[in-house]
Amino acid sequence: MTSWTQKYSPSKLSEIAGQPSAVLAVLRFVELFASSKKKALLLYGPSGVGKTCLVKALAEEFNYELVEMNASQFRDAGSVKQILGPASKQASLFGTKKIILVDDVDSMSGKKDRGGVSEIAEVVAETKFPIILTATDAHADKLKPLRQIVNSIELKQIDSAAIVMKLKEICSAEKISYEEIALKKLTAFADGDMRAAINDLQMLTEGKKDLKDSDINLFGRERESDVKKHSADF
Repeated sequence: MTSWTQKYSPSKLSEIAGQPSAVLAVLRFVELFASSKKKALLLYGPSGVGKTCLVKALAEEFNYELVEMNASQFRDAGSVKQILGPASKQASLFGTKKIILVDDVDSMSGKKDRGGVSEIAEVVAETKFPIILTATDAHADKLKPLRQIVNSIELKQIDSAAIVMKLKEICSAEKISYEEIALKKLTAFADGDMRAAINDLQMLTEGKKDLKDSDINLFGRERESDVKKHSADF
């Protein structure tokens, strides 16, 4: 089954919900890259607010080759140099413009970093192509070498109205009838996380074509029960 977060992922910047200033900042960074002193951008904020989607939408809309990697691939400084280094210098395979996306860079901020973040900073200093990094916690101690040489853009939790609107669009596309209060409650559970809201909508409507308030009330009780169960385990 295709994930709705993938199926309804934005394909252009105008489809990015609730982050107008971040969209503009990323677009300007890429357009002005050649003359910019800082060669990388750090997008940070909670899960599900559109950090990765924003970069992918920009690449798709403006025909950039997107080289995507996750910081979990970088076990130490050597792996950064081996993987990210060449990508930052080699021309696009397709003769197009190129953007490099490194997700979850703050996942390298623990004791096992082994110089990885510092090596990323060195790659950024010499890159020939725009590098965009994402993080949940931009203020992690080990990210200090990066914060000094990148521009940082915060993406905040998405406004409830924007999430409800997106859920309505998906329901329309999937021919799902819904009660307005059900979508609003589902949005409240997501707490500003668009990805979580879409995933919950898909789960709750699997095998049927409607969404009722009673579905959300049951869902809420199950979630509350799970939280209490997990809390009791500690």
